[in-house]
Parts: sequence; C-alpha cells; structure tokens
Amino acid sequence: MKKLIILILCFSFTIKGTFGQTPNNNFFNQNQNYIYSALVIGGIFAYLAISKHKENNVTPSINKASIRKSDKESIKIYKQKVNELSEVFNSNNLLRDSSIIKSSFTNIHYLYSSSYDDLFNKKTAKYKTIFDNLKSKYSSFIYNTYFPEYTKEKIKFDSILPVNPIIAKDNLKKINQLKYQLCWETWEPNDNINIAGEVDKLNETISIYEQYQINLNEIKKQINNKPLENLVYPDFDKVSSLISKWQSYTNFSVHSMLTQMNDLKCQYYKNLYVNITAEANKLFNTNVDIYTLNKFNNSVEYITYRIKEVNVESCVSLDSFNILLKKVNSKSEIENNKIKKFLADKQKNDSLELVEAYRNSPAGQIQKLHPSYTKEDCENIANIWKLHPNWSEYTCEDIAHGMIWIGMTLDMLKCERGNPDSANPSNYGYGVHWQWCWYDYKPSCFYGGSDGIITSYN
Repeated sequence: MKKLIILILCFSFTIKGTFGQTPNNNFFNQNQNYIYSALVIGGIFAYLAISKHKENNVTPSINKASIRKSDKESIKIYKQKVNELSEVFNSNNLLRDSSIIKSSFTNIHYLYSSSYDDLFNKKTAKYKTIFDNLKSKYSSFIYNTYFPEYTKEKIKFDSILPVNPIIAKDNLKKINQLKYQLCWETWEPNDNINIAGEVDKLNETISIYEQYQINLNEIKKQINNKPLENLVYPDFDKVSSLISKWQSYTNFSVHSMLTQMNDLKCQYYKNLYVNITAEANKLFNTNVDIYTLNKFNNSVEYITYRIKEVNVESCVSLDSFNILLKKVNSKSEIENNKIKKFLADKQKNDSLELVEAYRNSPAGQIQKLHPSYTKEDCENIANIWKLHPNWSEYTCEDIAHGMIWIGMTLDMLKCERGNPDSANPSNYGYGVHWQWCWYDYKPSCFYGGSDGIITSYN
C-alpha cells in the first residue's frame, strides 16, 4: 500500500515537472495544477479505502520466525508426499501402482486433516489443490476402469439370484472385489457410496438366504426318524420371517421358498401321524389289567394331547387325526369300564366271602343265637371266650356286657376293667383277705380271699 501511494505521488511530481518544462503544451500549462491536485486527492482516497478494507478483514501476516519446528516438518512432509504422488501419476501406470496410490491418498488426506493450523493450510494451499486434482483424476480413472465391469457383473447377479441364490453367491465374490476397487475413497462422501450401499444390500440378501437354508436343514434333521416324544413342532415362524425379509430385499417371487417350507410342514405332520398311529396300535394290542391300568391311561392322555396339538389343515387332514383320537378314546373307555366292573365284582365277592366267614365264626354263631346282639358285642364275647375257653358262653356274655356279681373271679374283673389301680391285703387272724380297687369305675372296690373269688363289693 505504501508503495502504491509513493508511486502516485512520484507520478504526480513527474507530470508536474515534465509538463511544467514544456512551453509549447498549452493545455497542460494551463491545467497542470488541477491535474496535480486530482492525482494527489485520488491517492489519498485510495489509501483510506484500502485501510478500511484491512480493518474489516484482518489477516495476520505470516511470521516465519513464529513457525514451530514441528509445523515446518509437517508442511515439508505434506509437500513431499504430494510431489511423490504426482510422480507416480506421471508414470502413467495407475493400475500397476494402484495400491501405492490409494495408500498415498489416504496418508496425505489424514496428514492434512490432522492439522488445524491456518498457517499450515496457507503454506500447503498450492499442494492441496494439486492433491484434489490428482484425487479427482484418479477417481475418474477408477470409475471408468471398473464400473462397466461392475455393471456387467451386477446384471449377471440379478439374473441368477431368483433362479439359484447359491450360484449367485459365487458371482457376488467378484462384485465385492469390484466394490473394493470402486469404493477406495472412504474418508468422505463421494459418488461411489451408492455402490457400497448397493453391494452391502446384495451381501445381506445372500446372508438371509443362507440363514433360510440353515433353518430348513435343521428342521429336516428335527422331523426325520424321531420317536413321538422327541418330535416337536419346528420353528416355522422363523423360516417364514426370513422369507418375508428376503422378499423385501429382492422383490422376487418367494413361491419356491414357501413350497420348500410347506413341504417340510407336510413331512412333519406325516411323521407325527405315523408315530401317533404306532403308539395307538400298541394301546389297541395291550391287555389291560388292574396293575397296568395307570400306565395305559397315561399313554392315552399323552396321545390325546399330541393329537389335539394339531389344529390346522395340512397334507394329513384333521379328520384323520380326529378319527384316530376317537379310536383311542373308545379303547380307553372299554378298558376302564372293564376294570371298574372287575373291581365292583371283586368288592361284591369279597363282601359275600366276608359275610359267610363271619357266619361260620364264633362271633357269628353267638349272633345267630342272640340276634339282638350287635356284631361288636358278639365279637367281644367271642374274643373273651377264645382267651378263656373254660368259661361258659353265658359268663363270657355277662363279662362282655360289663356285669358284676358275687362269685365272679378276679380274672373276670380284670377282663372287664384291666388290672386294678390298687391291691391291698389284710389279715385279722383268720386268713388273708384282699381289697381290689378300680377308681374310675362304680362300684370301685371288691373284696375276696386268696382264691380270687369275689365275696363282696362296696
């Protein structure tokens, strides 16, 4: 700015001196003061305008002394790397040096983005422009080199996928390799991001199909050659969910996938019917008795439960299961009624045998002679008679009824009441006499001699 003002002033004085010394130039002689004044005033206004602009846009000047050693080193490395990259480009062998170029682009980018110093940006601005131009040139080269092949492979993939996803998976390997080439610039948004998303979706599509196949194979193992207790309904809901997901990703027909799943459902119900029928036939051929009835009923209950699980139509109709269930229930009813009748007859026969045995027993004989006696009375009399066969029947009857009398024996009292609570002997000179007392009975005390004959009681 100072140079500009000085230049204007010098120019003004030169004009003044030059035209002032030229006598034949009447115009300048007559107007030189005005011209000189205009130039000076113009220089002053120019100075004021530029000064104002500097106030509004203050940009610190670069002070070379203030640059740190580390900053100098970073600037130097950045310039060096960009120059090296330019040399590689000048070799015109971009495919051969592709890995070197990609690595260089990445390193230079992160070297630049890691610096937040305005000074660094100013010092490397020229090289940043070179870098951006090289990157643009390389991106165009990569796109023109690989995108036609990518388009071809994707068309091929799309045509194979609905027919045979397994073969399409092999084709996808090539597409992923092309994605790696096309989507080399990962640090910022670019035109190749759509390609990356597209390929990721293709990979997810194949992954869904592989999960679908894995689940189908697991179900095949689950439903084949299984006994009834291990044959459980497979997780077809999970398979159905994968089919829906596949359709949402591809918009292709899922008819073949649904057919595979429905075939497995059919196979499951066929195996279930075969296994239930085999278990039912075992029941039909079983001779049930009182000892095997519980096991039989448990089997019937389990078969009924497994049949009632089937609540949808399949290649094995619900009617087939229901007919089998009716047969099982019929067999169950027949066998249980047979056992009930057997138990009822046994109970009746046991009762008749008990009655006959009682009639022929001593208690029955006593009751026959004394119909008014209860069965309990007769059994008590018979038990007493059994323990004391030398007592008469009438004595046993009196004892059974709790009767007392003079002349009965101490043993008879013990038979009625148990052992006495106290037994007290006494001797008044004419032999030993005894007092036997039962405090919970009335009369309570009995008297007699050493022979045990009751002579009195109080």
